[in-house]
Amino acid sequence: MLRGTLTLNLITPDENLENDISFSNSASSSPFENLVRYGLTDAVQQRIETIIVRDHELVPGRVARVDGISTLVHANATDYRASSTFARIAHADDFEIEPAQPTVGDWVLIREGEGSNPDEIELVLPRTSLLIRKRAQRGKYQGGEQGLAANVSTVFVIQAATYFNVGRLEREIALVWGSGATPIVVITKTDLLEEGTPESIVEQANASAPGVEVFAVSGITGDGTNSLRSYTQAGSTVALIGASGVGKSTLVNHLMGEEVME
Repeated sequence: MLRGTLTLNLITPDENLENDISFSNSASSSPFENLVRYGLTDAVQQRIETIIVRDHELVPGRVARVDGISTLVHANATDYRASSTFARIAHADDFEIEPAQPTVGDWVLIREGEGSNPDEIELVLPRTSLLIRKRAQRGKYQGGEQGLAANVSTVFVIQAATYFNVGRLEREIALVWGSGATPIVVITKTDLLEEGTPESIVEQANASAPGVEVFAVSGITGDGTNSLRSYTQAGSTVALIGASGVGKSTLVNHLMGEEVME
């Protein structure tokens, strides 16, 4: 999980995918069989197939964690710790010279290293969405943009009912719209409120986020969470963003049906 004023989690239909969690993989005869559980779509598979048919040594996978130039990638039959030093974008029918910095959620193609040479991320597939956080300049260090997550279909913008912040909600919704993903507002911890209070908060959220669906839920009791399951179908990737302590991990565990996050 990314630490700071904004934290993020990603979930795919069968597993939790975020930048510090691992999956269990099993061997498979198909290079795509187990990638489905990481959110593989037909469009992504077709794009990968057009590349590996020309270079059978490339291994497809999805980025789960980025530590500088060292990147954890979940592939079909194993995990890779790959370097991204020479990664570049795969556009249309050509492999561009344009360098690429992989981020969590990217679909990539790896070339396995020989001998003592490291495995290398060679290509990053074009992204359908990219969540970006702007970094402020501090002293001599320049500001800029930090990629948070790529290829996310839906983002649950989480606010705790016990500390509802309209200004923050509006900023985070703008962040999601700008990424190319679809925002969904989720008000958590409704079990801690008096009867009738969640409805008034939902009304405030609706007024602040016109055109965005709003749900009030409890990750403890499960109230309202069934409404969110339609967004976690096969081929989808859902991100959760919000301040620390708003109940993201509790909600993920409830949706997954087991404790996958502390």
